[in-house]
Amino acid sequence: MLKRSLALGALMAFVITGQAWAADDSNNNVIVDTAQSVVDVYGGNSVDGSANYNKVTIEGATVTGKVRGGSAYIDASGNEVFVSGSEVTGSVKGGSAQDHEEDYVPGIAEHNKVTITGDSIVHSAVYGAENLGFGIENGSVSENEVKIIGSTVNGD
Repeated sequence: MLKRSLALGALMAFVITGQAWAADDSNNNVIVDTAQSVVDVYGGNSVDGSANYNKVTIEGATVTGKVRGGSAYIDASGNEVFVSGSEVTGSVKGGSAQDHEEDYVPGIAEHNKVTITGDSIVHSAVYGAENLGFGIENGSVSENEVKIIGSTVNGD
């Protein structure tokens, strides 16, 4: 089980607390706080496995790219994204899964949460989760949650 925590205090271009090429990437925590400016933020990213139970917190910051709680081939579940008093240019997704076409394994994106609050502005779409499937049966996107409280979303 991987456990990482990262709090940012300087200008960053691309933030990933965990990156796994052939394994799982789980239990990471990213905090981007006041007066920070970053491009993309990923709690966890797995190219050939799962990215589960990652948490991204963005407070009083600017993200000029996208935000992902967890992104993976196969399974991105139980991830959380919390945005407060911030501006995000790209899309915000709690979990992003993809069918693993080569091994014919369906993608799963379940129990992810996104909360946008505190006069935040998101200039793109907000998703609890997505499955970028290749048409493999039995992939799922279920029981995901999005809360937008006192904020603006200008996306699709």
